[in-house]
Amino acid sequence: MSARRICSLLLATCLASVAFVTAPASAQWTSQPVMLGDNDVSIVRGEDTWINVAWTAPTTMENFRMVVQEWQVGTETAYAEGREAAFLEQDLTLSAGEIDVTRFKLTTSDATPERFFIQVVAEWEFEGETYRYFPGGLNLRLVDFDGEQYKLLTDDATVSSRGDGASNWVELDFLGLAPMTSDISVAIEGDVPIYYPQETFTSLHHDARLRANERDVARFWVDPTTVSEGSEEVILVVQWLDADGQLQSDRFPFVLDIL
Repeated sequence: MSARRICSLLLATCLASVAFVTAPASAQWTSQPVMLGDNDVSIVRGEDTWINVAWTAPTTMENFRMVVQEWQVGTETAYAEGREAAFLEQDLTLSAGEIDVTRFKLTTSDATPERFFIQVVAEWEFEGETYRYFPGGLNLRLVDFDGEQYKLLTDDATVSSRGDGASNWVELDFLGLAPMTSDISVAIEGDVPIYYPQETFTSLHHDARLRANERDVARFWVDPTTVSEGSEEVILVVQWLDADGQLQSDRFPFVLDIL
């Protein structure tokens, strides 16, 4: 799910919260909490990584907590303070329309497969009864640290040559590998006209730095009136500063499929 889609979902959830009312206990069987955000998670192999899972719900859920189920060799999960579940960050109650976060620690090793699935289970109570719900889970991808500063997780994208271009924002997904990568900027070389948020380049959404295990996105836009159907190969030029303050540059082939 794209960051723009996540923001739209969060906004819709907040607006809808005005109309939410607490349901009777009988309605709790059909009142299901909703996981927010991207289900695809990339982390660095061998690190102890805290993974956040955001939640909202249509009705009030007391003593809300999350447990995770994973069956892969070479993985281990744990919760804060040695607990047997992950509780909400703000308090124990997930109120109607509220957004709150649970988190768990994931440890991987050389024996862990590159990709695996973790099942997420939500548990809560209402008027003395306990409820459980299986909303799905997280698709994990492990990246090996081999001295690189970061990993570019996106190597192609699809845009349209028709319409108003609302879907033509391209997101480049980055994962930090080194302790710190600073002043990241991205520009595109090729025959496709590009719109950049910073006019001549684009940078990461949160800031221009990537820490180890941090995931962030850089965005650029393609005007549908400037392209035709087909496939275009371009080069992503990523610049960043090393620990000595020296400018470094990486080049990545990238394919734009234009519909």
